[in-house]
Amino acid sequence: MSAYAPQSGVRFIVSHGVFQHAYDICNPTGQAEFHVDVSHWTPGKADMTFHKGADSSHPIIGIAEFQHLSKDAELGLVDPSRPGGMERIPLPCDTFMTVQYAFQVIFPGEHHRRTYTWKRTRSHGFGSQALKLVDETGRVIAVYSAGGGLTSRTGQMDLYVNYGEKFQLIALMSGLALQEKLHRSRKHGAAGVAGGSGGLFTAGAAGAAGAGS
Repeated sequence: MSAYAPQSGVRFIVSHGVFQHAYDICNPTGQAEFHVDVSHWTPGKADMTFHKGADSSHPIIGIAEFQHLSKDAELGLVDPSRPGGMERIPLPCDTFMTVQYAFQVIFPGEHHRRTYTWKRTRSHGFGSQALKLVDETGRVIAVYSAGGGLTSRTGQMDLYVNYGEKFQLIALMSGLALQEKLHRSRKHGAAGVAGGSGGLFTAGAAGAAGAGS
């Protein structure tokens, strides 16, 4: 993967939009990068709709959909080569007792999938809901910090590698979608409603049980 050299880091700051029905994502200078509309049980509308820009008037670049009667979810990336086309990534849950969800990608010039896994972490980032993204060797390549100093539904994502814009988008969308789905599960659990920590990111068959560290 010589074409994808390490970089010093990319940081995204995630905050609530108006009435907490949206997320606003900025770079460290405060410039708007993405806007995410959040929907609950709205027929025909994705649970999360990602826009490239400061608000929902900007183009849609992807979605996240949660299976409300199971722990599964699905990511959708807009395919610019096909008008109205979208690359669908099924996101089944492969674990029950821990937070550990994986997605797979094929980089340009390669012929096999590489697996990247989100896990709970207590030794990276900050806050009670922090997640780390690790590669197949266990190297931490991104951290999503949330909870504690921030509320559990706002956060900060630090990406430590440069694997291209598409990978950066998948990492950001997956981290935020996982935080949103876990938040809903905690909220439902606190209300006595049966539910789980929705499973994310297995574009293929990946994911196994494991404790955060």
